[in-house]
Amino acid sequence: MTPDLAARTFGAEMDTSAIVVGIVIVVLSGVVMSLLVKGQRKKAEAAFAMLAARGPMTLDELTAATGTNFVMKGYLMQALDGLASEGKLEKIAPPAGHPRLRILRDTKYGLPAARGVSS
Repeated sequence: MTPDLAARTFGAEMDTSAIVVGIVIVVLSGVVMSLLVKGQRKKAEAAFAMLAARGPMTLDELTAATGTNFVMKGYLMQALDGLASEGKLEKIAPPAGHPRLRILRDTKYGLPAARGVSS
C-alpha cells in the first residue's frame, strides 16, 4: 500500500473514531470500577455488622451469610483485609500445623474486642 493510499484510507475518520472508542472504554471502565467498589463497601459493612453480632467468622461463612457470589468473594476478601489493615478488624490465623492450602479458607475475621483486645 502506498503512503498516499494509506493516508486516504485511514485518514482523520479513523483517528477520530479510535479516539472516541478509547474515551468510551475509559469512561465505561471507570463506571464499572466505581460500581464494584461501591458494592464492595456495602458487603464489607454488612460483614462488619455480622461480625459484631455473631463473633469471628471465616470468609466462607461470611460469603454465605451476606449472599456473596463466587466472583465477588475476592472483593469481599479485599475489603476485609482493608478493614484489618486499618485496625477495624482482626485476622485470626488458624493454629500452627494447619494445612497450608486451607489457610486462606480457614482464617477467621473478627472484631478486635472479640478476642479481648480493646480498640
